[in-house]
Amino acid sequence: MATEIQAVADDAKADLEEAMPALNAAVDSLKALNKNDITEIKSFPKPPPLVQMTMEAVCILRGEKPDWDSAKKLLGDSNFMSSLQVCRCVTGKRLHRSDER
Repeated sequence: MATEIQAVADDAKADLEEAMPALNAAVDSLKALNKNDITEIKSFPKPPPLVQMTMEAVCILRGEKPDWDSAKKLLGDSNFMSSLQVCRCVTGKRLHRSDER
């Protein structure tokens, strides 16, 4: 049993090490955004496809309807930027915090 547990732990560690560069890049990109960027994005009547897809993902993680109207409401929140850095994301029936590392 201990061998099986260690194998699962090793596999999870390898997956985490593979994912960390993408997470770090995403955090760096988030830190590069400013209020003017958010205002510009919010002003789009129909956002570019990658912006739409990203904001739909944010809506899903926040438990909101994944559409542009819901996304604009999130973008209008004065704490939107800081809330992304300490994201409380709904996945299934559990609540996860992105700052729990």
